[in-house]
Amino acid sequence: MVGKLLESILSSVGADGLIHKITASDNDKLRDFSLSQFTGNFVRYIMLLFFIVEGFNFLNFEVLQSVGEGIISYIPYLVSAVLIMGIAFFVATWVEGLILKKFSNSKAIAIITKTLIIAIAIFMTLSQLGFARPIVNSAFIIILGSLAVAFAVSFGIGGRDFAANVLKKVEKKMDVVEE
Repeated sequence: MVGKLLESILSSVGADGLIHKITASDNDKLRDFSLSQFTGNFVRYIMLLFFIVEGFNFLNFEVLQSVGEGIISYIPYLVSAVLIMGIAFFVATWVEGLILKKFSNSKAIAIITKTLIIAIAIFMTLSQLGFARPIVNSAFIIILGSLAVAFAVSFGIGGRDFAANVLKKVEKKMDVVEE
């Protein structure tokens, strides 16, 4: 009953149209997605889980009760992970559309930007869910470090002539100072 009530309230407020406004996409999967229905079903199943765990408590099934309590205690992490991925997906799609609107011939940059936003969100989600936090953090740092090294090497090789000219000018100035 609460899930249906929440679903009807969100639907009447216009939460389903919010997704289409944010993304401005013609994607069939997004068009068929109903935020109010998803939220209503989620609340319905969470409440069902609460009642099942309370039933286990009433029947003194301690093992099943502790498993249920463990699942219930993990729900906030799961909700925040879903929010992180949802927000990242919408932001990535919005940024991609914005780049394609402003610069219509830069599809590669738009896709790279969208991929980077989603990749960062995946690392944040894995960290939030508690999956091997040191490994996730190390992998993220290694990826950022390798991108920095790749940029430095490409700039160094690409700007070799520029760097040589700058060093020659500095050397000339140092020779003048020494004399």
